[in-house]
Amino acid sequence: MSTIEDLQKIQEYQEYSYRNPGKESLLEKYRIPIQHFDFDYVNRCKDANELEKIIDVLRSGQEGYYPDLLRATEGQLAKLRPNSKCLRQRCRVLNKNDLEKDELDKIANDLNKWVANVSKCNRELEERKSNKTSCNVKIRQPQPQCQPLNLVKKENARRISSTDYGAWDRYDPDTEILKQDLEEEKRRQRVRQARIAEEKTRQDAETFTGTRGPSATPTSTFVMASLEKRPPKKSVTFNRHPTEAEAWFLSERELEKGREFFKNGDYEMAWRSFSNSIASRMNVTNLNNRAVTSLKLKKYSEALEDCEQVLAIESKNLKAQLRKAQALEGLQRYEDALDAVMVVIERDPNNSIAQELAERTRKHCRNVLKNTRLTITEIE
Repeated sequence: MSTIEDLQKIQEYQEYSYRNPGKESLLEKYRIPIQHFDFDYVNRCKDANELEKIIDVLRSGQEGYYPDLLRATEGQLAKLRPNSKCLRQRCRVLNKNDLEKDELDKIANDLNKWVANVSKCNRELEERKSNKTSCNVKIRQPQPQCQPLNLVKKENARRISSTDYGAWDRYDPDTEILKQDLEEEKRRQRVRQARIAEEKTRQDAETFTGTRGPSATPTSTFVMASLEKRPPKKSVTFNRHPTEAEAWFLSERELEKGREFFKNGDYEMAWRSFSNSIASRMNVTNLNNRAVTSLKLKKYSEALEDCEQVLAIESKNLKAQLRKAQALEGLQRYEDALDAVMVVIERDPNNSIAQELAERTRKHCRNVLKNTRLTITEIE
């Protein structure tokens, strides 16, 4: 590097500093100590990132131009990180003057072929388009099937906004899918009922007129005309048993209501909700929940029945066994309660509720024995 080029670099930096007086330099930006711009430090440095920053500062010329130090830093960086971006050489973009004549001819031929192919494709497309417009054959379109007006149900579903995070937290995809399945099942049921009602009306009309088919007498024609003038009767809906999906949905909904009532201390409403859940679909969960609610309401007989039903389904259900013992204690059947709670203790020895219940029932049993008088009679 000549001295003239070094002077030009220094002059460029002075002009840069004059144009940007308050702008932070790279040395201040990278916070590199000035002592690191030394041959000994550069040769000992093992930090490739710091060497890249030093190269950026040296190439900028903001602190002066030091070609020997720059080459030494680049050599050390090449040893530590050969694929560094700082070591990439910039190449000038070639133009047509830099290419040979053979290369230029090849590129020109390729471009001419491409233009010819594009023109040919355009002509073919235009010909196909003109052939289609000349054809006047009308194509019959399929007619859309219209649903009966009485079966169409308009719903104004409110779309949840993307920023309504509270609504998205409350949104349950499984529940929505189940609702859609229920709506589809109800729609199919309405269609079946409408068809049955229509068939029944037709059969009643045929039975009344005594005719079937188009061969009708004038009297029957008059009767049919009078029937047509009458206002149509309202369709009668018959009570039906809920489907399995509907029963599951109703049972789960009532079960959740009962749990909320139970948490709030409203045991009467909780008992009603659990009973509705059992009526829709009986299972171990709602029976157990109604049993514990009955214990809170001191309905010990009903609690005992629910627990026995649970144990009939699952004989190893500890909750039902423990609540059975509590119900027997409430009915003052202490010996049976002790037998029931001992089953729980055998399976779960660390159950504190069962231990306390066993102690109470033992005390009651001892008190009963103390208060019982034994009569001894001699046998001859």
